Amino acid sequence: MTTTLTEKTFAQLLTAAGGANGTRVNAQGRIEAAVAPAFDYDPITLAARGLRFRGPVRTNLLTNSQLSALGVAEGTTPPTVGVATVDGEACSAVTFTPAMASGYPGSRWRPNSSAAAIVASTTYSTSSYVKLSRPLVGSEAINVYYTGSNGMGSTNISAVNSAPYAERFTRVVMGNATPGNTGTIYPVVHIVSTLASNLTVWICKGQVEVGATASSYIPVPSTTPIARTADQIHIPNLQSQPWYNQREGTICARVAQASSLIPAASMIFGITDAAGATSRMLVYFDSAGGISANCFDRGAQQAATSIAGSAAPIGQVRKVAASWKQGRFIIQCDDKPAASVGLASIPAYTGPTLWLGHRNNGADPFDGVIQDFVYWPKAANAAEIVTLTPETEIITG
Repeated sequence: MTTTLTEKTFAQLLTAAGGANGTRVNAQGRIEAAVAPAFDYDPITLAARGLRFRGPVRTNLLTNSQLSALGVAEGTTPPTVGVATVDGEACSAVTFTPAMASGYPGSRWRPNSSAAAIVASTTYSTSSYVKLSRPLVGSEAINVYYTGSNGMGSTNISAVNSAPYAERFTRVVMGNATPGNTGTIYPVVHIVSTLASNLTVWICKGQVEVGATASSYIPVPSTTPIARTADQIHIPNLQSQPWYNQREGTICARVAQASSLIPAASMIFGITDAAGATSRMLVYFDSAGGISANCFDRGAQQAATSIAGSAAPIGQVRKVAASWKQGRFIIQCDDKPAASVGLASIPAYTGPTLWLGHRNNGADPFDGVIQDFVYWPKAANAAEIVTLTPETEIITG
């Protein structure tokens, strides 16, 4: 991660907080506990994805969410259930055979000590991690979903999409559902059709959370739901940093959204007062996933702009840049033309603080990764900001 104009280490330059009860994918492709922002890796290629920001605050409502206790076998021909440690994951194991009846009434598994309390007319996302002992073939299929007081949507794993599940634990996200009744739900696995040969399904790391989109996994080791706080990174007291220029500057970052968890504003980077945002310069994802920015001086708006057509698919790495000086405020992303507006006054900050992935101690948090972040004490002009990258060494202005 590039932080130009300093020989300080990451920890010396940046102040990190938040991320309590969070997880990340480590360099071996395993999910592990990680507080504060941590570097995240692709679970398949093991390539570094960037510094992970997990926001906004979410709560996993599923008790004993690891699903490692012995489950319950149900149906007219119940499967064989057990517990196992597979690829380092403690999990429930359920084995189905060709002799077992298909469908929910025929052969199914559920946990015996994991459930989530839900409330009618509230939207929830549900998910679990699943691994199969072999790929499915022909018309074989299994169904993974949450049920109980309400059916919460389901995911079919079939011969068409089973290959990743046979190679590793893969997250099954059932989407979202809005229950009509207040009650409790829990995960279920059953076979959809007659199997050609024995199949073992391993399941772990379940999650039930309020919201239309699933967030990163939050471990719940007991019967009490647990919340994950938003990750926070900032550099305080910029006025005391020898590399900071109060009159002008440029920032460029490579970022990628991890999900569509986009509130009204989801911060990428910015500078504000230490104790609030009366004076601020912020660049963020707007509610449509596009790039927008604004600038205020002691409560008075000095500039606001956005980049037309700047929304992009989730997971796509984006280049986002901004530059500012008296009279000019510019933002730019990817290969889009720069959006330039006038700037009547540079914000007069009180304790100027640079924020990454949020602002003012967790407000408007970002869900995604930052791969590179570079600051220059010079304002790039509208032409050079288009070709600017984190590798650019000199800005002429």
